[in-house]
Amino acid sequence: MFELVDLIIELEVYSIEKKIISFSFKRDTQIQIDRETICYTRKKDYFLKNKENIKRKLEIEKQKYGIVLNPVDIELLSIYLKKGEKKLKPLFQTYNTLAKSQNETYQLEDLIKKNLLQGALCAFYKLDKNARNQVGYQSFFENCPKFIIDYLELNLIDVFLINEVWTLLKQDPDFIAILRFLLIKPNEEKLKLEFQNIMKMRIKNKRMQKEEGPVRKILYSD
Repeated sequence: MFELVDLIIELEVYSIEKKIISFSFKRDTQIQIDRETICYTRKKDYFLKNKENIKRKLEIEKQKYGIVLNPVDIELLSIYLKKGEKKLKPLFQTYNTLAKSQNETYQLEDLIKKNLLQGALCAFYKLDKNARNQVGYQSFFENCPKFIIDYLELNLIDVFLINEVWTLLKQDPDFIAILRFLLIKPNEEKLKLEFQNIMKMRIKNKRMQKEEGPVRKILYSD
């Protein structure tokens, strides 16, 4: 979450000759890049918004990529995060997947809700509940109506409850930080490890909020 990652944009570059490159557009913490990309519906929107900045940076670094003259134009092939040797999907609100010759669009929200229904919500609630004894930690479920807590305690999860919890989580200033956690398929060790990072960040943010004032909320835009 706090490790530096590279936002890589695979481009088709038109100069003297056509060339495909993996262009390092940005280097920042994973959480900061997630905050930026989640504001966009899809990768193409992000690319078009940043296209001129990408071109300007590429013109400066063209020798690094073996490009002789400034690019006439660039086209998007793909976008990913490079974290060490791993490639991660950036967080956009929708994804297009070619399946059985049909270009299908998936909503990130729908993928997360499906995961929540299949066990991620129970795991999240349990880890959050266990973390409440940590000094400075504020539960993500602190302001939940009692009926939601009652259902979670009884492990009674349905679509209605998922929608209610999702609405509440979206109002939390640390919402972006938990999106990747909620995308993890229920796996106890993976979830515990990722939640430790979220817990540390949450404690740090609350401490900073007391010292410097409220932290600006960054909301997921539907």
